[in-house]
Amino acid sequence: MKIYDTRDEYHNASLVTPEDEPIALFESWYAEALKSESHSPNAMSVSTIDQGGQPWCRMVLLKAVENGCFVFFTNTESIKSNQIKTNSKVCLHFYWKSLHRQVQIHGVAHAIGRAAAVEYFLSRPLESQISSWVSDQSKPIASRQSLLD
Repeated sequence: MKIYDTRDEYHNASLVTPEDEPIALFESWYAEALKSESHSPNAMSVSTIDQGGQPWCRMVLLKAVENGCFVFFTNTESIKSNQIKTNSKVCLHFYWKSLHRQVQIHGVAHAIGRAAAVEYFLSRPLESQISSWVSDQSKPIASRQSLLD
C-alpha cells in the first residue's frame, strides 16, 4: 500500500466560517472535543521560529483560554521559551480527529505572571513537579537511572 492511498471518509464533515466571536467558536468545538476525543483534547502543536528562521513544531497542552489568550506552560530555559523570547510570533494548531476538525491560531506569545506560573506548577501532581525539577526541558539526561535516582 502506498501512503497516498490512505484515506478517511468525511461524510459528516461540514465547512464552517468563523463567527464574529472566534473564541466562542473555539470553546464550543473544544467542549465537543472533550466528549469525543479519547486522549488529550487539549493537545496542540506550537510552532516557533529560531534565530536562523527555521520553524520548530512540538506538542504541548493547552491549560486555559483567558481573555482571548491561549495559555500553555513551558520551562523558561527551554528551547521553545528561548525562541519565543527572540521571536514572539507563534502558531498553535489543534486537530480533533474524531470531529474531523482543526483550528489554527496565529499570534504573539508572552510570559504570564510569576504568581500564575507558580499556581499552575503547584497544581501539578507531585511526580510531575519532581520530574520537572530533575530534568532540564529539551536537554539530554545522563541516563534513565540518573532520572530515576
